[in-house]
Amino acid sequence: MSFDPNSPNPYAASSTQPTTPKKSNTLLYVLLGVGGVLLLSCAGCIGLGVYGFGQIGNVLTPKIQPQLQADPVVQEHIGNMTQCEWTITGLVQEVEKNKARHAGRDSAFKVKGDKGEGLVVGKLEPNGENPRLINAELVLPNGEFHKLSQ
Repeated sequence: MSFDPNSPNPYAASSTQPTTPKKSNTLLYVLLGVGGVLLLSCAGCIGLGVYGFGQIGNVLTPKIQPQLQADPVVQEHIGNMTQCEWTITGLVQEVEKNKARHAGRDSAFKVKGDKGEGLVVGKLEPNGENPRLINAELVLPNGEFHKLSQ
């Protein structure tokens, strides 16, 4: 009979079963680290995309706003424009509602003025430093469509 030197009772018999080695968590930590890096990379890409689209809107809006303000249809329904902003979500929502009507249109601007508000949907034509909105329509909140003069 042998005695277990680590037992609190020095006269107790030692166990005859071998002890299992302690499991290592190294693989778990490596997988968590890789997953964390991938998650941060995805968040960074999404943030960069949102920032980039915001900058596109900041560059386009001041160049398109004078064209829209000068349009007689905008003058009639919107009046003196107080706000104009490029919107992707507005474009997606409007194209989903009227796919056939807005085929080929790739930009939308949310406009507000002293007479009302609306969404101008059209095709953006790059023209060097002065892009233009062509084939555009003003969509009013009540669902009316008014073709802008080009």
